[in-house]
Amino acid sequence: MSDIERYGKTASESGAEEMFQARQIVSTILDFGVTQEQIVRIVKLLGLELVDRDSMLSIVNAAKKIEEGSSSKIIS
Repeated sequence: MSDIERYGKTASESGAEEMFQARQIVSTILDFGVTQEQIVRIVKLLGLELVDRDSMLSIVNAAKKIEEGSSSKIIS
């Protein structure tokens, strides 16, 4: 058998690299010492950046429900 030369990255290598970058971003955000409420707000704001409207609405609506639940807990 002959050796096969590869050029570029495989799909799984690219996916792993993107996951690593995403984890680094999360780590950097957490290094700021953000509160739970700020994390939900950041998730909501990132959701608003999505191109896929259905995904955007799902994330934003979920974050809004969490924010509303947090507000009622603070008032009680």
